[in-house]
Amino acid sequence: MSADPLLSIDGLRKTFGGIVAVDGFDMTVERNSISGLIGPNGAGKTTVFRTVSGFHTPDGGKVLFDGDNITGDSVHDIVEAGLTRTFQEARTFQTMSVFENLLVGWTGHQGEQLLRATTGIRSYREDEQAAIDRAEQLLSYMGLEGVRDQRASQLAVGERKLLEVARALMTEPELILLDEPMAGLPTDATSDVIEYIERIRAERDQTFLIIEHDMDTIMSLCDEITVMDAGRKIATGPPAEIRNDEAVVDAYLGTEAEIQ
Repeated sequence: MSADPLLSIDGLRKTFGGIVAVDGFDMTVERNSISGLIGPNGAGKTTVFRTVSGFHTPDGGKVLFDGDNITGDSVHDIVEAGLTRTFQEARTFQTMSVFENLLVGWTGHQGEQLLRATTGIRSYREDEQAAIDRAEQLLSYMGLEGVRDQRASQLAVGERKLLEVARALMTEPELILLDEPMAGLPTDATSDVIEYIERIRAERDQTFLIIEHDMDTIMSLCDEITVMDAGRKIATGPPAEIRNDEAVVDAYLGTEAEIQ
């Protein structure tokens, strides 16, 4: 572990009424790594994501991102700092085109001028042109140029997943939190998404933290895995160690025969 992780979560706690969803959770994410967060349903994984990314206000603990304390900051401020997330069910704007969905992800636009720029009603401002240029680049990079003008509702599920990753990249993040990126994907689409994640990390020095229930994906894709159970961390380590950790097997993975 480095002395300067990109993300450091220390003693994070989140309750909902009398229910403790996250209970003193600790985790670090190294720069340019692909890290995994796993655990049984109800372990608190998504609550960690929502709290770190500003959708929930923590009841205790601290979140440091790139050395800065972002604990309890707004979603907007956290995105501006360089941390963004995707969702288990891709939250695309269904009636908008793929290109327009990317433009919505740009953090440098001013009000509604960005969308007006795409229709020629207003002359381009510098930030609007930058957004358009970046969207066009990402369409090509993510292999979505062929569906540029299609409505998001017309996309296959794999294309919607790639669109959400591309929209996250529009914010120029240092860290992307991926919430079950393989959920609902057929095998061929899963392979495509895995390839893009690995390519983005390699070519853009991108850091990822992933929640995923597909153990084959997690074990093959991640450098380090943290395991949660009942709101707490029960193990952290490389995939080989996690496979053989007795506490993890008991809480989540099942027998050795089931996880090989």
